[in-house]
Amino acid sequence: MSVVAAAGLALTPSTTGTTTFAALGRQATSTLTHTLYARNGYWNQCGPPGCGVANRDWGVDSLTYSLWLRWSTTHDKTLVPILRALIGTSPVYGAPCASRSHAT
Repeated sequence: MSVVAAAGLALTPSTTGTTTFAALGRQATSTLTHTLYARNGYWNQCGPPGCGVANRDWGVDSLTYSLWLRWSTTHDKTLVPILRALIGTSPVYGAPCASRSHAT
């Protein structure tokens, strides 16, 4: 499955050849923020909503990374409150191991 198809973006014959990466990025961002983002720092686990919400697993992590990548390339100020909310609900992990393994 292509990335375009996975993101729910349809390229019809009338748009093929005239669609830009910028337009696709805007469409993908709209899907992230209006369909997959559940609000209050959580992602919907599927689209359309109804499968539960989370901010702790590799699937929703990939949505957060995608949203951050969009912000890092566009500095879209509308994404900042979403990213801040996601930080607030993100899991806190313990410190890494301090000792080295003695396995040979």
